[in-house]
Amino acid sequence: MSVSQPNCHWLSQSFAPALAKLSGTDVAQPTKILSQAVSASDFSDPTPPTSNDSSTGSQARQLELALAHHIGQPAQAGPSSPPSPDREDQLRAKGGIELAERTGGRAKLGSLALQLLKARLSADEARRQRRWSGEPDSIASHSKHAVLCDTDRILMEGNLLASLLIGK
Repeated sequence: MSVSQPNCHWLSQSFAPALAKLSGTDVAQPTKILSQAVSASDFSDPTPPTSNDSSTGSQARQLELALAHHIGQPAQAGPSSPPSPDREDQLRAKGGIELAERTGGRAKLGSLALQLLKARLSADEARRQRRWSGEPDSIASHSKHAVLCDTDRILMEGNLLASLLIGK
C-alpha cells in the first residue's frame, strides 16, 4: 500500500504576522478574512509542488545512487564515467533498499525530502550561474531559486488550514 504525502506549503517570514491579524476576527466570513490578511508574498513559494509532482525524479536517482556508493561500492581512482543503464539500475535498487532501511520508506516522487533537495540544488546552480556571469552572490535574491532562504517554515496542507482557522 502506498501512502501519498500531503501537500506542503512553504511559508515566508511574513506569514506569522499576517496570521496574527486573523486572531480575533469574525470567522463567519473566511474568504474575506483570507483575502485581507494573507497574500501571495506570505508564501515563499506561491505555487508549491503537490504530492503528484514528478519533477523530482533526478533527485530521487541522485539520492539512491549516493546511498549505494556510501554503503560500500568501491571508489574509483581518477575521473569516472557514468555507470551503464543496467549498472545504474542495480545501484539505484541497492540505494533504495538502504534508504528504506534507514528511513522506513523509499524515495517517492513529490516527497518533501526530494523537494527540499531539488530546491537546494536549484539554489546552488543559480549561485554557480551568477558567479560565472560575474553577478554578485546575493542571498537576498528574489528568484524562484531563493525559496529556501525565504522560507520560515513548511506546513502540511491540513496544518495550514487549521492555522488559518484558529489564527495561530
